Amino acid sequence: QAADDGLLNTRLSVLAGCAVLRGKAILAPLLEALEDESKPDPSETDFREAWVMFQLALRFHPENEEAQEEVEKLQAVISELPEEDIKYEANHPEPYDVIIVGAGASGVGTALLLCSLFGLDPERVLLVDRGEVGETFRRWPKEMRFISPSFNQQGWTSSFDLNAVAHDTSPAYALHSQHPSGSQYADYLAALAKDANLDIKLGTEVLDVERLEDGDFDVHINK
Repeated sequence: QAADDGLLNTRLSVLAGCAVLRGKAILAPLLEALEDESKPDPSETDFREAWVMFQLALRFHPENEEAQEEVEKLQAVISELPEEDIKYEANHPEPYDVIIVGAGASGVGTALLLCSLFGLDPERVLLVDRGEVGETFRRWPKEMRFISPSFNQQGWTSSFDLNAVAHDTSPAYALHSQHPSGSQYADYLAALAKDANLDIKLGTEVLDVERLEDGDFDVHINK
């Protein structure tokens, strides 16, 4: 088991290094454009792909110092750019770009990622759940707790909170609990969804997802 874990960590470290190299390759010409007065300054959106690469590296290997340094450098650059008010126009007539089935950890985390990192309009990302946000967690027995500890990334460690579903969030910080209960974790998910203004339809059961000939999907629900 120890040998397998060591091999996995080595592979993740290699993947993290590849992500950092890709991020730096994307970032370099953008930084050059900022210094070249004859070229228009890149926008915050232009830096998104490099940001994604560095964050991916930290997902693979949270202690990757080079990725941490690049994130800090990129944050400093972006903070000096003028704020953008971007409204993406839909390329289809449907009311939603993405429908996510389930408002649990995976569903809320995916919606946050699509909106914050990839720039989708929260009004065009719909989550549906037959219960409440984090319903499964709310059904845990009261004495049941997360085995994986939550660490406050705002404090002594720069690593991701092991139980977080979104960057720069921490159940440990929000809940003041290292091993959250199910109901506490559901509250954490609900707070994230509310803060991000996610569009969630509760009490809505998905009966079927049908793929159409044109590649679109019909989602059949029972409310």
